[in-house]
Amino acid sequence: MAKEDQLGKTENLSIDTAVLTENIKEPSIWVNFFLKVVYLIFLNFIVPFLGFITLLQLLFSIGSKKPNDNLISFSKKVSSYIYQIINFITYSSDQRPWPFNSFPESSD
Repeated sequence: MAKEDQLGKTENLSIDTAVLTENIKEPSIWVNFFLKVVYLIFLNFIVPFLGFITLLQLLFSIGSKKPNDNLISFSKKVSSYIYQIINFITYSSDQRPWPFNSFPESSD
């Protein structure tokens, strides 16, 4: 009886190799994968750029005792863009970020 239970579990875990082969040959899967890798690499450049914006805001705050409004607006757009990228590369969204769609507006 124990062997039958083990065999039954094995059958439930079987993979249809024909479907798997068909999926591997699907170009859209590979294009999507490539784009996710590109966006992941791009994130490594955006994050240090945010550090630069932070330093600029610090300088504005020291000089004028308030942050620069244009940089605040730009930072909000960049953070929305980063959010879109993260959603795309983690498969939370199928919508491709800019340049395939419009750059996000600032989220107020």
